[in-house]
Amino acid sequence: FAPSNPGLVYASVGDEECLVSGKCEQAGGGVMVSRDGGTSREKTTINSGIVLGIDIFAKDSNAAYAAVVGGGLYRTEDGGKVWHLINANPGTSSMLKVDPDPKELILAALAIDPTNFDKLYAGFRDGSLMVSLDGGVTWEGPMEGIPPEADVVALAVDQHDPDVVY
Repeated sequence: FAPSNPGLVYASVGDEECLVSGKCEQAGGGVMVSRDGGTSREKTTINSGIVLGIDIFAKDSNAAYAAVVGGGLYRTEDGGKVWHLINANPGTSSMLKVDPDPKELILAALAIDPTNFDKLYAGFRDGSLMVSLDGGVTWEGPMEGIPPEADVVALAVDQHDPDVVY
């Protein structure tokens, strides 16, 4: 749900078991958007692929990011009507690895700084956390402070102190 517009809902459609086992029964349905709180839904330009994470900017419900298996990182600023590919070939330390191979670094969570749409955090199944200061084009990290045995599957940035990430 979009914090500034409860009627706007972004939804990922896919098979999470694909990520866990590597056995993909479905190709995934991409991202759908509802503008009426979920009563109706429409497809977006991300119309296939398993979406690993979606996060919506707190100050503008039309602005969001989505990470797609095998597709990379996407960004929208028009409520999901058009998604722009930010990172088509992820895989180095300056980019996100969005790949269902269990041996690889798998993105599991996204979080946007509530005061800066270009500051984006990414959490990974291996416990690492990275940050981008330029809207997902380049990445820094892994950041310190997370135990090595952690499995980062959800992230949240403190609304009152955006330097604190949970």
